[in-house]
Amino acid sequence: MVNLNLTARYVLTNAVLDSSQVLSSTSANDSLIIQTANSDGTVLYSHSWYFTEGNTTDTFRLHTVEKGDYYALDISNFRTSESLVPHFFSTGDGPEYNGQFWSLKDQDDGSVKLSNGWTGGEMYLEVFKDDLSMKLTGGDTTGQNWILSQLGSPATTTRPTGTINAATVTPPASTPFSGASTTCVSTASSCIAETSSPTASLIASSASNKLKTGVIVGIAVGAAAAVVFAFLAAYYFIRRRRNRRPGPGSMGNISFHDSQPRL
Repeated sequence: MVNLNLTARYVLTNAVLDSSQVLSSTSANDSLIIQTANSDGTVLYSHSWYFTEGNTTDTFRLHTVEKGDYYALDISNFRTSESLVPHFFSTGDGPEYNGQFWSLKDQDDGSVKLSNGWTGGEMYLEVFKDDLSMKLTGGDTTGQNWILSQLGSPATTTRPTGTINAATVTPPASTPFSGASTTCVSTASSCIAETSSPTASLIASSASNKLKTGVIVGIAVGAAAAVVFAFLAAYYFIRRRRNRRPGPGSMGNISFHDSQPRL
């Protein structure tokens, strides 16, 4: 039985591949792939594996630090040839999750074979050198022999970003969010800035200038309307006064009948 350290991380390589080619997850989907390790000795989180306890004392779930505790290497079913291809799936309990429980079988050269609780102890995870594809196969082939290289950093239940080496976690340096007037920094590929970008600031400034212009025009139109209204009111008032003024000679011409006393 393989002596595993459940608090350690491992890199998995294969006897048929170059030592720089490692077993890996990918953030793009749930596939299991082979990638080339970093030449500077750092190990990507997608290349860093750790084990958690399975449903028996001699079985384990396999995780990458990139995927975390809640996704494990799995086999969905055993009904078609396509279902022999491993992939990552959310963890769970019950017989339908037996594909997540793996056994490690020691080999004389120090490598191990990985069998699965769903496909049984006579089929092992194999990689094919020509196209780097993988699936569960029977028999005894070199592509079934995996080499576990333990790293020095303990496993974690978090899902950080960046890279690790055999001694310590070394996330990339924080860099300001490009193109934005903000204090937001990011250690990942992107960052959501809390303040506006230069484009947004330009739009806001343009909108402000348009608002100021609108206010000025509104005031000018209002003032002109007030002047016109005052002029019309004055003109109307003068016209009414003239219409009510008596005509020439009408003042003092009292009618004879009006001057006679009424009986």
